[in-house]
Amino acid sequence: MKVAFLGDNGVGPWHINIFGNLPNIEFFVSDRNKHKINIDKEKLYKLSATKNILLALKNPIEAYKRLKYNNFDKKLDFHYFELKQLVEKNYFDFVIVKSDRSLYTMSSLKKKYNNFKLIYWFPATIPLQDIFDKRSYYIRKYSFDIIDHFISITKTAKEILLFEGIDEKKVTPIYPGIIDTKVFYKKDKQKAKNLLNFPKNRIELIFVGKLTSWKGPYTLLYALKLLKEKYDIHLHFLGKGEQKNTLKKV
Repeated sequence: MKVAFLGDNGVGPWHINIFGNLPNIEFFVSDRNKHKINIDKEKLYKLSATKNILLALKNPIEAYKRLKYNNFDKKLDFHYFELKQLVEKNYFDFVIVKSDRSLYTMSSLKKKYNNFKLIYWFPATIPLQDIFDKRSYYIRKYSFDIIDHFISITKTAKEILLFEGIDEKKVTPIYPGIIDTKVFYKKDKQKAKNLLNFPKNRIELIFVGKLTSWKGPYTLLYALKLLKEKYDIHLHFLGKGEQKNTLKKV
């Protein structure tokens, strides 16, 4: 049984931590990948933008038809011709995807060949968030009926999928774990507060992640305004992103 993991150009070490111990898994990483990852060579498949272009040039009619089918949106597919070659060879049995373009490409190939199971690693925190992005919404509408199973990374993500009409039998929650327990371990709450000079009875909330709107920091702020009417509560943001300066003003 061969398992593939795809995440557009955003495959990071956290995905290796979560899925790296699966037997016979291979991470498909583009030469334009944004993150450095450390993994055994036998678990790494390098995708090449140059090779994909050459394959397209060797099949100009099919390349044109594919572009036309995609309404000439060049950012819909992810290494389509490279992955198509592998699908035709029955290279993998299961494909786990976590990003839009990979999802769209593998959904298209599954629809055409139907020789592998497609699993979507679903991280959303806001219902119907793709409705505000034309491309993402198109991919969702195209792909969701083709997906065999969903992995929700939080309870909220599962509730969102059910709210959006996905059959509960097709959803399995798998929560991200902690790898380095020497750094991350349970500490005495009051000792931690004393160390950071936090007020004894104040409730502390923490957001850790990329500061982008799709991760829901504003939803957290709106909820905090309601909670502060009843509780002494404080919110800490840890992370970087395009919304950092805007969040400081809220």
